Amino acid sequence: MHSVSWDRHNDVLYVGITQVFSIWAIPTHRAEVSLVTVLHLVRGRGDVLVDEDEDEGAPILDERGLLTPAALRARPRESAKWYIQSQNDLYQTDQFVKFFMPHLAWIVPLWQYFATLVCIVASYVFAPVTWWEETRQTQFTRIEKPPAWNDGK
Repeated sequence: MHSVSWDRHNDVLYVGITQVFSIWAIPTHRAEVSLVTVLHLVRGRGDVLVDEDEDEGAPILDERGLLTPAALRARPRESAKWYIQSQNDLYQTDQFVKFFMPHLAWIVPLWQYFATLVCIVASYVFAPVTWWEETRQTQFTRIEKPPAWNDGK
């Protein structure tokens, strides 16, 4: 783990991680990737979530096995443990390519630099087009105040 950030208001934990990915069937395949994991947390005690505001007979899980809104709104006690409700692993494109082509992952940053160079050159080449469009834009009249979405017009 490189970094940890906790959103206390929403009970979300953001963790910066480096993971070593290897496939047991291919002993030479080894990819070291960096990612951000987003953990949605809930407080509980043992196998039962703590809910001081609701009655003790209130259901914790719905028919799909997900936490009910009442359980999510529950205010935890200090001695309750944190449990992971859901986890999202967020990989950057250059890191994701390392899973499939670890020895060719250098192509992604090379492509990104090439695309950046093309954008810079195109911004200079098409600068006269931008100037022409901006000067012609003053010929059109505009509505001073756009209508509201719900005005029925």
